[in-house]
Amino acid sequence: MPPRRGARRGGGRGGRGAGRGQPAEQPAAPPVNPDVPVNPNAPVTQADLAAMEQRYQAMLQAALAPFLAAQQNQAAPVQDQPVVPPAPVQDQPVIPPAPVEAQPVPVQLSAEAKHLRDFRKYNPKTFDGSLDNPFRAQLWLTSIETIFRYMKCPEDQKVQCAAFCLEDRGTAWWETAERALGGDASKITWEQFRESFYAKFFSANVKHAKLQEFLNLEQGKLSVEQYDAEFDLLSRFAPDVICKISM
Repeated sequence: MPPRRGARRGGGRGGRGAGRGQPAEQPAAPPVNPDVPVNPNAPVTQADLAAMEQRYQAMLQAALAPFLAAQQNQAAPVQDQPVVPPAPVQDQPVIPPAPVEAQPVPVQLSAEAKHLRDFRKYNPKTFDGSLDNPFRAQLWLTSIETIFRYMKCPEDQKVQCAAFCLEDRGTAWWETAERALGGDASKITWEQFRESFYAKFFSANVKHAKLQEFLNLEQGKLSVEQYDAEFDLLSRFAPDVICKISM
């Protein structure tokens, strides 16, 4: 039985309606070649918009990837770590601070004190002012003058250095002699000191007696060493005679 005309038409219309309701498939956008320049005047197609959206989604995911990874790490469960109790602190003995020693303040010495310090380094002999042995007074004064030469003692310091070595009757004599010479030891010359010393402990009578003893000196029963020692001792009282013999 032949098909009816109405059915063919209806089917035809239905076919045409179905074709109109579904959009036509768009061709895929060709990949963008970065080496090929893009024409800015070319019309934007649906394919271009789709490609741009895909690139935007890829860039957004790449930018958010570190942030999402950090969130995942924070959300991961933290395993409980065993709590280690602190080690007991042992009592340390308290050590008191060491006492600070006071530093000595350097003393500024005067010129007189410095010369006296240098003079005492030579261990000068002392003189007690005894009148029993004139030789002892002579030898003491000679030893003091020897120290003066070695230390190059200034003239204005000799009297004070020599007076430092006096003791007992020698100190009493110097107190009287100092007042007689003006009372200021720094202004008394060494020659004034020597004259006063010899006048007290080695008078002219003693010097004359020793001079005669030197002139009458003979070896006799003395050995050569004893004779030389006596000659040197008595020659101190006869400087003029020694000068004449040397000429």
